[in-house]
Amino acid sequence: AQLYSKGCTALRHNDADIGHGQYNITGFLSYCEAEHAIHAMNVSVAKNKPFFINLWFHAPHSPLEEIPGWHEKLTGEARNYKDPSLKDLDDTGKYRTMIADMDHQVGRVLRNLEALGIEKNTLVVFTSDNGPEPFVGTNSRAGLNGAKRFL
Repeated sequence: AQLYSKGCTALRHNDADIGHGQYNITGFLSYCEAEHAIHAMNVSVAKNKPFFINLWFHAPHSPLEEIPGWHEKLTGEARNYKDPSLKDLDDTGKYRTMIADMDHQVGRVLRNLEALGIEKNTLVVFTSDNGPEPFVGTNSRAGLNGAKRFL
């Protein structure tokens, strides 16, 4: 099964729009991606079949969205750990909530492996993508060189 976005306008499963018919998952994208992975795991384990899931979270890429509930949980933490000249702190806040939510969704996936009793027989590899997006305004390089599209 393939789960992918179609030009950031629709989430699709095997070339069918999610939300039309049997796949009706509502929520922010990281939640939907985790929910789909959890469902696929549950189906495979119920059928006693092995599975491979390649789960690439789209967060925290643009468009940046503030995930409800996370901003309140993150208050009091460092708001801007880098360049103090950063102008768009609003985008930084949205970026932080998207990362916090993605972290929570990764936790949901890992807890589901434990609930299914297969965590010791499952390989999980977590990597980041190709670097920060300097044009969005979050300047999330933390002092490191390079960014997306840099060689």
